[in-house]
Order: sequence, then structure tokens, then C-alpha cells
Amino acid sequence: MKKTTCEISNDVYVTARLCPVSLKYYGFCLRQGNYTVTLHFAEIIYSEGDDYSILGERVFDIYIQDKRVQTNFNPKNAARGPKKDFSLSYNASVNKDHMLRIHLYWAGKGSLLTPPATNGPLISAISVTPGMKSP
Repeated sequence: MKKTTCEISNDVYVTARLCPVSLKYYGFCLRQGNYTVTLHFAEIIYSEGDDYSILGERVFDIYIQDKRVQTNFNPKNAARGPKKDFSLSYNASVNKDHMLRIHLYWAGKGSLLTPPATNGPLISAISVTPGMKSP
């Protein structure tokens, strides 16, 4: 990942937020307008060969502004392996409620390994910038 104006480096992928079923993020008090939402991922849980966790599959849906923008997303497959970073960017419009909503939802697909707390959505970072990305 290239360094951005905020000096974000690959260190951002060393940790992640994880939840068994659902992760929700809200941006409050944003100006009305268009934004680019970039979601940063790296599979750091299902990543070790010696304990067979590398066989685990994390699959979840992504919603931006209550609209499903990605179905059955698997961060390990998207990055072509564990412990590799990957990001997705989406356009979002903030209206008169001045709120941005991001929802990662595990719909019961992928691994059903124990402990179940490690099967749900995982994300390393989120960045929101004014303006929309080019198609």
C-alpha cells in the first residue's frame, strides 16, 4: 500500500477489529456530499499453517449507506493469501442526515470453526475522503 497523506503504512494491517456476526461504523456530522470510503483488510486470524487455521474461510457482506455493495467477500481470497493487505473503495453520498453508515455482516457463510467468535467480519482500517473515486 502506498503511503497516503495521513502517513498510513502497512503497520495498519498488523491488527484488526473482529466480531462474530456484525461490525457497524458510523460517521457523524459529515457535510452533505460525495465521499470515497476505503476499507482496508488483511486476514491475520486464519493465517497459520502449523495450527491449520489457514484452512479457515471468512465470508461476509459489506453495506455502505444501507446498500449491499459486496456479497460473500473473503479478504484472504481477495488478497490472494493470508497476511496480505487488500483494500476496497466505494462511492457514498451523505444526505441531510449528515451520517455515513458502514456495516460488515456475516451471513453464515464460510468457516464454522470453533471458536465461533473468529468467523465473523474482520477489518483493519477505514478511510473516508471527500469526493468520489473515478470509475
